[in-house]
Amino acid sequence: MTLAIALVTDSTAVIPQYRIQSTGIEVVPVLINIDDETYEEGEGIHSQAVISAIRAGKSVSTSRPTPTTFAQRYRKLHAAGFNEILSIHLSADLSGTFEAAVIGAQQSHLPVQVVDSRTVGLALGFGVLAAADAISAGADIAAASGIARRTSVHSRTWVVVEDLEQLRRGGRVGAAAALVGSALAVKPVLEVISGKVVPIEKVRTTSRAHDRIVELAAKYVHTFGGKFQIGLQHAGAPDKAAGIATKLGKLLPGVPIITTDLGAVLTSHVGPGAIAITAAPVENLVHP
Repeated sequence: MTLAIALVTDSTAVIPQYRIQSTGIEVVPVLINIDDETYEEGEGIHSQAVISAIRAGKSVSTSRPTPTTFAQRYRKLHAAGFNEILSIHLSADLSGTFEAAVIGAQQSHLPVQVVDSRTVGLALGFGVLAAADAISAGADIAAASGIARRTSVHSRTWVVVEDLEQLRRGGRVGAAAALVGSALAVKPVLEVISGKVVPIEKVRTTSRAHDRIVELAAKYVHTFGGKFQIGLQHAGAPDKAAGIATKLGKLLPGVPIITTDLGAVLTSHVGPGAIAITAAPVENLVHP
């Protein structure tokens, strides 16, 4: 008997809505706290509201979904006829979401496999979509989990922020916090490495930093080889993103590029104006 597999992720995967609808992926929202109010990403708040709150000097933070939230989602999927559940989430080093999913799976008493993608944003999203396409093609849960892990592990994400204040406040940059004092003099180039956000270079201007992450993405695609897709994300900077997409298109002709905003949760950590580029290998029938 073929087992029906449900696929779950969290809202930091920023998967386009049309792909969520076409695949049936269940998305659990991460929570955003602005002063004394709490919102669910994608439900009650979007990135522009976060940008406005940050610029107004309000307190902005995030928190994980509760284990109970995950347990309820898993039970709902089981009641809908799914025999197995694959739940794929952002790096455990960046959020307690993975831990909450693990506890929720235990509370549900259902066959749930929870995966720490060791990444975030569209690198996570591409891995989840790879798993969705594999399941659609008839893969079992082990194969779908494997392709999600490989896609995420072999993806690379580079980030340029206007300043490191939001990352410093959230404690997400580690050693990068040392750069805060000189943020006005240099622009740090950050990379998601082994599940953490790490500073890899310093450059003098924002435009040079943007050019640098374009160069890094193109070099990685050419060095790794095979089919790739590019994710370009921004925090309230669509014009900058459009210009960067043009540069990427010239260096990587034929490589599909999906451009989207970073979402409310990631924007709350990287701040207004941030740009992120993800280069993800295509192992199966993955569509941006």
